Amino acid sequence: EKTMSVLRNQQLGIPFGMAYPLTFGGKTFQENFDYGREIKDNLRNLLLTQKGERRNLNFGTDLISICFQYQAGTIELENAIVQSINEAVETFMSGVTVDSVTVVADESNENIVRVSVDFSADFTDPSNFTFDIDPGGFFTEVPTAAEVEAESIERVNQYGV
Repeated sequence: EKTMSVLRNQQLGIPFGMAYPLTFGGKTFQENFDYGREIKDNLRNLLLTQKGERRNLNFGTDLISICFQYQAGTIELENAIVQSINEAVETFMSGVTVDSVTVVADESNENIVRVSVDFSADFTDPSNFTFDIDPGGFFTEVPTAAEVEAESIERVNQYGV
């Protein structure tokens, strides 16, 4: 039944949710018409939300506090990040499989940790979400090469630049 509703919604042009980042698109915010994109946006929201930030106090991860508990570049830091991500995904996104998590210290700033999550879900191609966690506890998404290329093509098509 899920297969039918996902495929039917995509064929009928029914959105799955709001697109990230929030941008105004006419009368409403931009919407996700691609199921894979919606999964990635939901995963981003889950991983970048800290436990206690929402009404459901268990929703999210402990990534910020973990980064302050362990030294960058250690196996303990990597294991704690992987465990926090896997627990959150298993609890709140049961249809998503985390294929791998890579944790490395940023080459230009040892206080920044780069986390890359390879994941897959039903009805989608495998995808990746990469982000940096800086010493101030801020997250910065690192776009994939495909996303950078797609944005460049869209800019050329839209503005001729």
